Amino acid sequence: MIDKYNTKVSMFQCCKSPVVLKEVPVIKILNEIKTGGDNLDLLQKARQQGKGSCIYDKIKTQKLNTFSPNASFSRKRKASRIKNLTGLVYLDIDGCTEIDYQNPYIFATWLSLSATGRGVLIKIKGVTEDNFSSAYTSIAREIGLDVDPNCKDITRQVVISYDPEIYINHGSKAYHYKEVEPQDELNIPLTVSKKRKKEKCDLKGDKLFDNIRWDNIEDYDLKGEDFVIFDENQYFSKAYIPETIEEGKRNSTINSTIHQLKALNPELSPTDLYRLINILNSRCSPPLPYSEIEEVKRKLSEKLEENDQFEPLPNYRRRVIFAKGINKRDRQKIGAQVSGEIKVNTTLNKIQECLDDWDLYKGRVTNNKIAKAIGRSKKTVDKYSARFKLQKKIINENLRS
Repeated sequence: MIDKYNTKVSMFQCCKSPVVLKEVPVIKILNEIKTGGDNLDLLQKARQQGKGSCIYDKIKTQKLNTFSPNASFSRKRKASRIKNLTGLVYLDIDGCTEIDYQNPYIFATWLSLSATGRGVLIKIKGVTEDNFSSAYTSIAREIGLDVDPNCKDITRQVVISYDPEIYINHGSKAYHYKEVEPQDELNIPLTVSKKRKKEKCDLKGDKLFDNIRWDNIEDYDLKGEDFVIFDENQYFSKAYIPETIEEGKRNSTINSTIHQLKALNPELSPTDLYRLINILNSRCSPPLPYSEIEEVKRKLSEKLEENDQFEPLPNYRRRVIFAKGINKRDRQKIGAQVSGEIKVNTTLNKIQECLDDWDLYKGRVTNNKIAKAIGRSKKTVDKYSARFKLQKKIINENLRS
């Protein structure tokens, strides 16, 4: 494994301990996730018991070490004790383990403790303590990851999980954050990133690839509408040519990219695909030797001769899709509107669930208590307080009786 990016993070005894145990290089944490370390038996036991079980919860909160991926701390984990930012942002993907490993921004990703979600680390530049929250939203939105918006706490700690197949890319691109974007919670890339534009331009010198199809979003029937909003994220297929392919991932990246391009563009001939293989190899660092590239082409030729089916890989999740003719400005306007509606509905649902599950031992219902329980500000809860006035009154009257 190549040690190229080794910023230090704070490590803690467990979720319930805010005291810094020690500072360690992040690569040490990632290697421990790969092997399970001294806690392998506990990690496997928790995963076997399943999320929500008493044993799982006890192991997660009391037995397993944690680390703070976003910042390191002086003695204690709290905002006033931040010593340094790590230059990383941790994104939490809940309820889904599929991810596009070709995404050039992903530094590392691994399965969560429950194996039902993922943790993702992204290198970032331009982030400060003051803009961390907006940077979190911006980066998730730009790279198209559907993340938990409630997890953008700079002091967040993460359980050191177990994933022998952890993905690490020391050559990943750093995300450069600039405070120019509107604040919203919806992870929809509203513009074509400079990265994608550059990748497509690299092929424009060859007329053969002028009409190459990079995704299958247009296959979805919008029934004449300008856009469609899905209740849940929908999977589509997308292909792109990475800017850099590091050693150890060259064969897999070339093969998966060629597969996706052929699946999205059945009309591509063997000659077209061989040319694409050469383009991909030019992005490898270092490029594969001639003999290995010829072997890649030979295996592809066999698949083509056997008429193997190239099925698109569902690696691209979208909540909103737009008709082809919708311009950038309209997409931004629609995206902001949808984002606001989803944010409001999410908050209302959280307040409702909080009140429905209110335990009497918590005492009287107050907006402060609701805000703390759902991870929102009191100002936000105050805004919607009138909608739940009757339910709060009933709960509080029951407490007096």
